Amino acid sequence: MLDMNTSSSGNVTERFVDYTRSANRDLIERAFNGTDFLRGIPAQARNEMASYPEEFSCGLTATKTSAANNLAEGSSIYSLAPPLISILINKFCASA
Repeated sequence: MLDMNTSSSGNVTERFVDYTRSANRDLIERAFNGTDFLRGIPAQARNEMASYPEEFSCGLTATKTSAANNLAEGSSIYSLAPPLISILINKFCASA
């Protein structure tokens, strides 16, 4: 994980840290509290969203590689998680 608001520049590969649910939850909290239309999303929903990445599996054994290697292999950060809006729609609007 890397805070996209970092003041670091250039090769930031060494600044990446391992994913944790807690760090993801903190990110969700900051983002939702700073976005008018997301501010009202309840804590339970935020907790579920924070654990959502843990549901993904590509069927391969996970190994730690550098971000530069992942990007070189054609991975995209956009392919790692679905858009937030689809999560909100699926979780909270489907039952309405």
